[in-house]
Amino acid sequence: VEMPDGLTSIGHRTFAGCSSLTGITLPASLKTINNYAFYNCKGLQSIEIPNSVTSLGSNMFSDCSSLKVVSLSSVITELPGSIFNNCSSLETIVLPAGITTIGNNAFEGCSSLTGVSMPLGLESIGQSVFYGCSSLTSIVLPSAIKSIPYGLFYNCTNLASIEMGDDITSIGQNAFYGCKSLESITLPESVTSIKGHAFYGCSS
Repeated sequence: VEMPDGLTSIGHRTFAGCSSLTGITLPASLKTINNYAFYNCKGLQSIEIPNSVTSLGSNMFSDCSSLKVVSLSSVITELPGSIFNNCSSLETIVLPAGITTIGNNAFEGCSSLTGVSMPLGLESIGQSVFYGCSSLTSIVLPSAIKSIPYGLFYNCTNLASIEMGDDITSIGQNAFYGCKSLESITLPESVTSIKGHAFYGCSS
């Protein structure tokens, strides 16, 4: 599908459930893509979001189980909640440098995700962002992140190493629950709170 020049917005659930859609070309005039726009497009394999886009919707690619390659607009500042929920074929992604916020459950169920390039300016990361990312082996959290929220790495069963900043103050409930490959972790002296089940099942 090739969208017309002059298009500025794609609405709520516009292509939801279009299971035979394998690719789409978005115009440089596009500014906004709304919630669930490509929800459950199980055949969608790749997409390039032009740099004209400033706003993305939650659950935009939820259940796009064939989605493997994504190029994000360089001007977005927020990655909304559940945007890549259950994109089980997504292997790697580079987040634009301007992103300061990642919403809850953004990559939940991305079971093939092996790496995420996190922007240095990231200040806020939501709950359960990497929940069930069972192929993720290592990650570096930017130093501006001050807390590790609820369930951030829940059941990341192959996560073996993590680097975090020196100003982390709290580790949320279930943060590393089921991370059975995590062998060691260095917590900075700034940590004042570790919630229940934070390291439950970290059998290594």
